[in-house]
Amino acid sequence: MRTARKEAARLERRLEKLSADEEKLHAQLAAAATDHAKVLELDTRLRELMAEKDRVETDWLAAAEVVEG
Repeated sequence: MRTARKEAARLERRLEKLSADEEKLHAQLAAAATDHAKVLELDTRLRELMAEKDRVETDWLAAAEVVEG
């Protein structure tokens, strides 16, 4: 149970970082709206980030279920 609690806390910190990175990418996308190549690059990075965020959220939910019991 302690391990699951630590894992849930680690994943929660990771989610916070990913959310902050997502906000930065959205701001960069808005700033680069007229640069097609840059928008494509940023969009690819955003899609990768969102996929990782989805995986981390799933892992966090699993760890939280173990903690709750």
